[in-house]
Amino acid sequence: MKPLEKKLVLGADGKTMVYVYDGDVDYRPTKGSVNYRYYWNENGKRCKTRPYVQYSAMTNRCKKDGKHKENFQCYEKSYLSESFKSFDDWCNWANNQVGYMCLDDSGNLYQQDKDLLGNGDGLYSENTCCFIEPKLNSLFKMLDSDVKGVRVTASGSYQVVYDGGKIVPVVTRGEALYLAHERDKQKLKDYIDNFANSLDEKVLLKLLEKYEKLDQRSFELHEVKVVQAQQAEIIHKFKVDFASITDEKKSKCRDYPKNIIKKGKKFCVQMTFKGKSIIENGKYRKLFDKLKDAEIYQAQKQLELFDLLEKEYLHNDFIPKNIVDEFYSSKNFYKRKLEMLLSNMF
Repeated sequence: MKPLEKKLVLGADGKTMVYVYDGDVDYRPTKGSVNYRYYWNENGKRCKTRPYVQYSAMTNRCKKDGKHKENFQCYEKSYLSESFKSFDDWCNWANNQVGYMCLDDSGNLYQQDKDLLGNGDGLYSENTCCFIEPKLNSLFKMLDSDVKGVRVTASGSYQVVYDGGKIVPVVTRGEALYLAHERDKQKLKDYIDNFANSLDEKVLLKLLEKYEKLDQRSFELHEVKVVQAQQAEIIHKFKVDFASITDEKKSKCRDYPKNIIKKGKKFCVQMTFKGKSIIENGKYRKLFDKLKDAEIYQAQKQLELFDLLEKEYLHNDFIPKNIVDEFYSSKNFYKRKLEMLLSNMF
C-alpha cells in the first residue's frame, strides 16, 4: 500500500483547509462543495479530482434511472446514506479511512467497496464502505462462484485452471469444484497472511470471517467430491462389465458366435464373467451336438448376465440415462435373438 502524496490547501469556500491529491495543478472553486471537485491541467482542460472520480463512480451507481442500474444487476439495489449524499461529508469520512487514496503494487488506486462490510442491501454508508485493492475485489468475485477456472472437456471430464496456466485434469465435477475452491481459499489465506498488518481492522475481521465460511464450505465440497468419486468408479465398472458381455467378436474357430467353438463333432460353449466360468456346477464348458442348441444356451446365459448387471448396478439413479438406455436396448436385442432361435426363425 502506497499513499498518494497529499497537500493541505485552502478549500473552495476560501475558509476551510482541505486535502488534495492531484499534485501541483490549478484548483478552482466550484459551487456546492468545500472540497475541490475539479482542477484544470496544463492544457486548460477541466478534470475531475481523484476524490471526486471515486465519489462520482459511487453516486452514478445509485442514480434511480442511471445506466449502472439498467445494465448491471449488482447495482439494482444500490443507494446512498444521507451523509454520503454530500461530497464534503463523504470526503471527511474518506480521509480517515485506511486505503483511501492509496496505490497497490501495480499502481492502481484502492477501490471503494460496500459489500464486504455491508449486509447485501446495496447501501453505501460510513458503516458499510471501505477501501480495498482491486485484486482483493477480484478475489471476492471469484470466491462467490464455484465454477471460476473450471472447464468441461468434450469427453465430459473436467479441468481446473491454476495461476500460470497450470491445468489439472479430473474426472468428476465434485472434484473439480473442490480443487477450485481450495485454490481460491488458499489465495485468500495468502492475502491475509501477507497484508494483515496493513488492513483496516474491520476489513481484516471480515476477511477472517469469510475464510472460516470457506473452510466450512471445504468440508461440504469434500463430501460431494468423495460421493461423486465413488459414483464415477461404479459407473466405470458398469461400463467395463457391460462392454464385456456385449462384445460381439467372432469366435476364433471359423465363423461361430462368440463363446462357441467346435470340438471334434461337438459344439462347445465356454463363457466367463469377471474371470470366472458361468457354466453350471462350476464347469468351464458345456458340449452340444447341434450348433443351434449351443447358440440357444449361449443366448440364455447372455441374458442371465444382463439380469446380473441390472441387479448389481441399475438401482443407482446416478447412472447416466444414455448408458441405461443403451443397456436396455442391448438386452432387448438378445431377448429377440433368443426368441428367434427358439422359434426356428434365426
